[in-house]
Amino acid sequence: MPFRILLLVLLLGSCIGHPALAQTTADEETAEAELAQRRAEARERLAEIQQTIFSRREELVSLQQQLEVAPEEEKAVLQERIDRLSTAIAELNESFEQILIGGIDTDALGSAEEQPFDWRVELEQITRPLLNSLSDLTEKPRRIEALRANIQRLEEQEAVASRGVESLEGFQDDELAEPVRTRYEAVRAEWAERLADIRRSLELARFQLANLRGQNVSWQESLGNSLESFTEGRGLTLLLGIAAAVVVWVLLKVLLLAIQKLGKHGDRQHNMRVRLVTYSFRVITTALVIMALLVVFYVRGDLLLTALVIIGLAALALSLRQTVPRYMAEVRLLLGVGPVRHGERVIYNGLPMRVRSINMYSVLHNPALEGVVRLPLLALNDLVSRPAHSDEVWFPCKSGDYVLLPEGGFGLVVRQTLETVELKMLGSPILFSSADFFAMNVRNLSKAGFGVAVTFGIDYRHQGICLDGVPGRFEAAVDRALKAQDWGEHVTGLLVDFKEAGANSLDYLIFVSMAGAAAGSYFAVGRVVQKACVAVCNDEGWGIPFAQLTVHQGEGFDAMREVRQRQPSLEPSLGR
Repeated sequence: MPFRILLLVLLLGSCIGHPALAQTTADEETAEAELAQRRAEARERLAEIQQTIFSRREELVSLQQQLEVAPEEEKAVLQERIDRLSTAIAELNESFEQILIGGIDTDALGSAEEQPFDWRVELEQITRPLLNSLSDLTEKPRRIEALRANIQRLEEQEAVASRGVESLEGFQDDELAEPVRTRYEAVRAEWAERLADIRRSLELARFQLANLRGQNVSWQESLGNSLESFTEGRGLTLLLGIAAAVVVWVLLKVLLLAIQKLGKHGDRQHNMRVRLVTYSFRVITTALVIMALLVVFYVRGDLLLTALVIIGLAALALSLRQTVPRYMAEVRLLLGVGPVRHGERVIYNGLPMRVRSINMYSVLHNPALEGVVRLPLLALNDLVSRPAHSDEVWFPCKSGDYVLLPEGGFGLVVRQTLETVELKMLGSPILFSSADFFAMNVRNLSKAGFGVAVTFGIDYRHQGICLDGVPGRFEAAVDRALKAQDWGEHVTGLLVDFKEAGANSLDYLIFVSMAGAAAGSYFAVGRVVQKACVAVCNDEGWGIPFAQLTVHQGEGFDAMREVRQRQPSLEPSLGR
């Protein structure tokens, strides 16, 4: 039984492995055939190059022999031809050797020569593809402009030559003497030939301009050819580079999100480390994305796109020289070691604000006001924050509170935002700037309660009972009057005491303490106290004094009276 199983396995292995083995053999045979074909082509090419070298050498020897016996005016032309042949023979010899050695690079076999570094040369080599591409881009307009200038020049020459020919044709051959006629015919033939050459050149330039403008090729075909060339060449390279950059960015973004998710939990120090890793990761992401672009452009052999990326990086490096200090300040803010830190209290536009988040656009908010402020990260460098305590006041009031302004105004807070505070005073809405309102030192009657102080005076006739009987009587009456009101349950304290002996009355201080829930009855409390005190005075028959003015007559009034009695006639005139 085991033998049968082993035999079955061997049979299956041979059946499966046979197609793969056959495929491998076929691939090897194809590779050998291609190699033999390439070697045959190389042998033919070597024979052609060697034949060309022999012919060029024979021509070179012939030219050198002619140079020895040629006159001086022809030696320069012959020497130029000899130099060109020598250069061509050297290139053919190098090509012959490269074919034999398989086209390998022989620079590594040469002696290493130290070349002085010249940044101008390096920059020229980097920017040369870009300049060549710009030159190719503007080649057609430049050629059109050159042809137009050439046509204009030829037209001017044609006009001059035409006038010269017309002038020559004005002479009659039979009127000229024999020696003059011979010279005349030579000059006329020369000018006629010159005019014909100018006209041929002008026709050729016009034909070239017509072809260059595309009269023989439709613009649809020209546009289609351009798009096809771009799609198959640089467009495909650009698309592959963008795709590679996007793939790298997406992969690293996923890792970054994972790091940020881990950083949501932990203490402050742990979060700072995670934030440092996060922003370092972003820098690495940028570098890898740029590297992916460069690798794709380099592999595709597109020197123009590679040069553009390098130039962009160089410009970025030059701009960073001025912006690095700003970026460093922003990094300090992002890492939580700058002048403003997350969760702390900062004063912005005259209002206390809490730093909710620090990012490229940071968020500030006041817990007692509606709305938030979004600031660019750079704006936080001008602010300074401090730790906020749990019992700190962020704003003196909130919506629904009753406030008393410093000048005595009384109102209900309807709404308060980061820009304005809306109060309802005497039934009408009034708007205040939030920063001005915060600095106004208003009294919030609804927050922790309030007190109402009333001064009430009685006549000096009751001086005998002013310390013993009057305060208790006032206190009992005021207490009953306050409890009888709808807001009486919010009375938290009552004080009645002698205040002072005034100029016209014996004054008493009546101070009522109220809870914040009764802030809307701030003025009603004072009125109730006054009414209760007046009612007590009426019941007890106590007098309520009023301010008096006493006029004392001096000697001047008596003198004036005597004058008026002696001179009664002055009264009408004085009356007038």
